[in-house]
This record gives sequence, C-alpha cells and structure tokens, in this order.
Amino acid sequence: THTHTRARTHARVRIHTRARHHHHPLSTRPHPLASPSPAMAKGKPPPSADLDHSEQQGKRRRFVSSYSIFSGAFRDRLRVEQPGVVYNMATFAAMCSAAWSSLAPEEKQQYADEAARRREHIRSLEPPPPPKRPMTSFIYYTSMRRKEIQSQNPELSLMQVSRQCGDEWKLFTAETKADWKVRAEAASIRLQREHPSKRNGGGDDDDAESKRRRYISSYSLFSSAFRERLRAEQPGEVYQMAAFTSMCSEAWGALEPTEKQRYTDEAARRREEYRSELPPKPPKRPMTSFIFYTSVRRKEIQRENPELSLMQVSR
Repeated sequence: THTHTRARTHARVRIHTRARHHHHPLSTRPHPLASPSPAMAKGKPPPSADLDHSEQQGKRRRFVSSYSIFSGAFRDRLRVEQPGVVYNMATFAAMCSAAWSSLAPEEKQQYADEAARRREHIRSLEPPPPPKRPMTSFIYYTSMRRKEIQSQNPELSLMQVSRQCGDEWKLFTAETKADWKVRAEAASIRLQREHPSKRNGGGDDDDAESKRRRYISSYSLFSSAFRERLRAEQPGEVYQMAAFTSMCSEAWGALEPTEKQRYTDEAARRREEYRSELPPKPPKRPMTSFIFYTSVRRKEIQRENPELSLMQVSR
C-alpha cells in the first residue's frame, strides 16, 4: 500500500510539473484531433455513432463537451504512460483539470470543434419530433391570432399578446366560438391523417405514459366538482385562475372530515382503477456485475452493521 501511494504521489507530481510548464500529457505525441483517423477523414461517423438505432436512442440525450473528449484522451494517455497505476476519481479529476487548464486556447478550440461535430452528428440521427396534440378551439384561435398581433404590435410581450387573445375570445359569440371549434377539429383530422400513429393526439405508448404520471388526489376531484357547481349556480360567470383557486381552497377548508373522506376514498378507487388498466412497466436495464454485487452485498453489510450509513456501506 505504501508503494502504491508513493507511486501515485510521484505520478501526480509529474503531471502537475507538466502543467506548470504548460505541457499537457498529450503534447508528447501528435494531437489526437490534429490528425484525424482515416475513417474520420473520409467523412465516416465516429465510433460512438456506429450504434444501432435502439442504442442511439438511449444515447440521444448525452451532451458531448470538449472537456469530456479531452478527459477520455487524457485517460487513455495515462494508461499508456503508467500501466498498472490506478487513480481514484478525485485524484484523476484533479489531474485532468490541471492538464486541461494548461492547454493553449487553440488546442482547446480543436476539442470544441470536435465536440460540436459529434453533437451535430447525433442530432442528424434523431427522428423528427412527434406532432403535437390536437388543439382546442381557443388554443387554435390563439395560435392563429398571435402572429397577427405580434406583427401589428411588435413591442408587446408574449404575456400581453396572450392576454389580448383571451380578452378577444371572451367577447366572441357562441356562433363565432363554434366556427373556431370546427376549424380546430378540421386541423385535428388533418393531423391524424398525416400522422396515423398519433390517434387522439398521442399514440398508445404516449397515452399509457401520460396515465402513468397522472396522480388523482382528493382535492383534484373536489376542485372539478366545485367548478361544475359554480357553472350551474352562476352561468356565464368567468373567474380568473387565481380567484377560482382561492375560492376552491376556502371551500375545501370548510368541508367536514367526513366529506373530505368521501373524496379521499373516491380518489383511491380511481387510482386503483387506473393502475389496473396500465400496461406493465418496461423492464429495467441490465445491471452490471458491480451493481449486481452491490445490491446483493449491501443487505448483508447492513444486517451485520446496522449503524453504518448508506454511503459507508457503498464504500
């Protein structure tokens, strides 16, 4: 252990000495990005892009940065220069950060250009975004009217434009609103014709996922019932969201515990009904050997040493 610690200390000193003299670990050989490989020179995608479509979908959200590319090259260089030497994550991060800081701006720019090229390649493999859900008559009217208002009044903010659209909509007669409803339904039919997989504004998977995230609470049930009661008692009256929320909250606070319990029981019943209609969740990704070992071994350690924290058990 003493020999391993001393070797690691000497390696750290060598790296930091290079950093002080503005020589990064890759300066002893040609720059990894200055001489592209024959495959890259011919315009072929990088090795990370030679994935099938399913694997590429899993990597779609990965952000490729210039520092991450340098870190990979720095790790490979250490393995070649110091075979058998093992660094913990904190030591390696400090060494890599010091080497990165010692790079000249033009060398960093090469990594930045390569990162931009890889990001652009990943974007080119992504399928086009799915179409949006069918719009309601008011949303459809707002989407059409907003452009006209912005062209006539470019100084207005988006909030002011939306408020003006809402004020205009309130003044419409029932016939005008019905006309916009017909237009919105026509747009929905056109959307379904162009994208058959998006039935009712979303495919089966999307609908199942939206149901999976939906949480039915007792207050949400009461809120819907309170809204319907207001519409029946005060037809034609329109409340702003803040005013309605305040009124609904006061009415909920005035309920007796037995009345609240009825909404709680109904919410539990509906949640159970939703769960019974949901398809089974997709299986988790396969575990690595280390994760599998940790999941099995953690229980034994916790049973033998209940005073240890989760961090100590993991370590």
